[in-house]
Amino acid sequence: MSPQQRSPDRLPDRGASVPEYAGILALVAAVCASLFVLGVPGQTSDAVCRALHRMHLRDACAAGGGNGGRTDPDEPTTACTTGIETKYLEETVTIPTRINVRTNSRGTVQLTRRVGADGKTTWEVTDFTWGEGAAASPDFDFGFGKFGIWGGGQFTNGTVYSFDNEKDAKKFFDDLVDHRIGNTAKFVVRTNPITGGFSWLIGKTPWVGKYYDRWIGGSEPEKKPSADYQEGGPTGGFKGELNLWKVKLPFKGRGWLIDGTRTDHETGQRTTYFTRKGEGEVGVLVDLGDVWKALPKGTRERAAAGAADALALAVDEIGKRLAGKGVELSPAEIDKIKGQIRLNPNIGLNVKHRGQTTWAYTEDKDGDPISLTKTGNSQNVIYFRADGKAKGSLEGDKGELTAGKQWILSSQRTVTDKTLDYDDPQDRQAFEDYARTGDDGALDRYFDGGGGRMSRLTYDVGGDTGKLDAKGEAGGRSKFGGLFESSTEHQVNTLTGAQYYKPGEGWVPWKRCLG
Repeated sequence: MSPQQRSPDRLPDRGASVPEYAGILALVAAVCASLFVLGVPGQTSDAVCRALHRMHLRDACAAGGGNGGRTDPDEPTTACTTGIETKYLEETVTIPTRINVRTNSRGTVQLTRRVGADGKTTWEVTDFTWGEGAAASPDFDFGFGKFGIWGGGQFTNGTVYSFDNEKDAKKFFDDLVDHRIGNTAKFVVRTNPITGGFSWLIGKTPWVGKYYDRWIGGSEPEKKPSADYQEGGPTGGFKGELNLWKVKLPFKGRGWLIDGTRTDHETGQRTTYFTRKGEGEVGVLVDLGDVWKALPKGTRERAAAGAADALALAVDEIGKRLAGKGVELSPAEIDKIKGQIRLNPNIGLNVKHRGQTTWAYTEDKDGDPISLTKTGNSQNVIYFRADGKAKGSLEGDKGELTAGKQWILSSQRTVTDKTLDYDDPQDRQAFEDYARTGDDGALDRYFDGGGGRMSRLTYDVGGDTGKLDAKGEAGGRSKFGGLFESSTEHQVNTLTGAQYYKPGEGWVPWKRCLG
């Protein structure tokens, strides 16, 4: 959302000397006057004049004036993002009532590499946390599947830190990941809307507050941030699963409408933005128990022995951890636990699509307009997925635990920026027309016709995600559907393509961005 800066004296900067520029203006004026005398309709003559204006100025620039012919006037002057690494932890707690209460929070730390208009490389570390509160329906079972919906609101608070070298930025990023999201239990207590307020209050208490805040992951780094932002708005989604013969088809989706403001502490610039954002995911899962039955007898027996050993190791580890807390399990209790646990592994594929459109209006420290940027962000992901589900019951209490992991097999992300510069008379007119009418189609047609500046970046995305879901039923009285869900993700975006739009030629390579 960085504003696109141009010189206020933009036309001479495109490369013409003063005599050349005066000659160009005289030529354009003469052509426009002749069109007027001949009675050519106003809209047509205006369009011809604008085209001549742009064409001649482009030719003058190409001839070697101004910056020595090194800068294309159509090339964006914004910083180009050449790499992004993201780590996050997300948790959801559902409290069962007649209409379930759903709370969600996510902590994210992001490392971004940028190349500026001067060719200098810089790095940014962004630290942000969101909190959601919503009402959720119970799962509706309909024989061959289930379905549930939810809706509510969310708020995000983010801070940005700038660096001029990769080593310091990477260390800061790693330390912040450990501090903010390194421990799931601490993260849930600090960020969940139910407990976050109490945690914040404890952090503000005299004497012990600062120590608690540092321990829980709430204290701020000593480094001064270069920017911060706050955003919020309504959110909602759905989640379900279809069971078709031996195949499960889980699916889910959610969306956001976001209003936000970002303030740059170094320049005083302020960006106000609105975002429409959504994601949808569908999977295909095969129960390995069905595959198990089809194995030859000898293979099945060897696999069963391996599963039994794995279960014994898992239960022994649980016993050791409980012993460290002063709780001892007798051999009879351990055998009873083993006998009640049933493992149900699944494997499959997941396909996810993420998409968002953002409109960002930037003004300087005095409140004067600078730019309007429309950004489209689209990503498709194919995951390989493996889940393990354990079910068990003990003295009337039932429990279910699902743990899984997803590895990205293929993913590509495309980011398209379209920017109007308020210092350019034509862009300013398009800017004001859009502010008055809100006509998105007219704005896109202006860009497609050569107005403004456009860039398009393409990334290959790699990484993995993990998840943990816990459900329970105590004494047959209270069903805790989706009591606790958590997920982690690590993504690395590597730039594979960079282009900008040049009127008359189309999309051309953005060499500064590609390096």
